[in-house]
Amino acid sequence: FLQKFDEEGNLFIVYYGGHGTINSARQNMWWCSREPESPCVDWSAIQTLFGTARSDVLILLDCCAAASSAAGMGTGTMEAIAACGWGTRAPPPGQYSFTNTLIEVLEEWACKPSFSAAMLHTEVLFVLKQKRPERGRDGRLLEWCATPIHWVYTGDPKARGIEISSLRGDREALGGKMVDKGKQRERAYEELSGVRSTAWVD
Repeated sequence: FLQKFDEEGNLFIVYYGGHGTINSARQNMWWCSREPESPCVDWSAIQTLFGTARSDVLILLDCCAAASSAAGMGTGTMEAIAACGWGTRAPPPGQYSFTNTLIEVLEEWACKPSFSAAMLHTEVLFVLKQKRPERGRDGRLLEWCATPIHWVYTGDPKARGIEISSLRGDREALGGKMVDKGKQRERAYEELSGVRSTAWVD
């Protein structure tokens, strides 16, 4: 994937929602289930590959111990937003989950021309804070939300942050260029054949 698509100007968004733990080496592991023999992936090892990418990389993690994926400073532009700390559990799927809140924010921001990863983290944090505790079976008020964490992987204090922009304007511009090229081909055909075409490109 990296060999095929990695180039400057691209943005990789890596999202994971599922089971996660911190292992004895203090690294982040992903699991298919909670069963002891469940297949697992050493995400921290894979993440190292993205740290050397020429593309920008935004990592979104919704799993327990999500912040255990934090690593040392890399050479590329990479940021992460994790659902919770390395010693805490992420809320289960539902209204209090990181993923659910992320979707709420992205739907609300669908018409924004652009926003940064830091802004996205701040808004998700704010929306989660508004979700009030609910009473548990014993009648006590319980806080169901976890605090999302944002960090960057660069050692350059002047490095730019990741910006997420709408492609709608780019698509419209590309569509206009395609129409112009179509009209140019029509005119060239008319000049060569001496016959006026009634076709057009829309």
